[in-house]
Amino acid sequence: MKTVQLSNKRIKEDLLYLYREYEQNIISRQEIIDYVRDIYFLDISGKKYEEWYD
Repeated sequence: MKTVQLSNKRIKEDLLYLYREYEQNIISRQEIIDYVRDIYFLDISGKKYEEWYD
């Protein structure tokens, strides 16, 4: 399994993409909050995405 580490640049790009989708009424505000929540828990747990996701 390939290990995925999200860089600050990738997180910023993802957030900007999500916000653009929100502005175009494609996604809800909750989807942005869900993404931020996931990043938050990854950060405070110190785990990689695959470890946290399992």
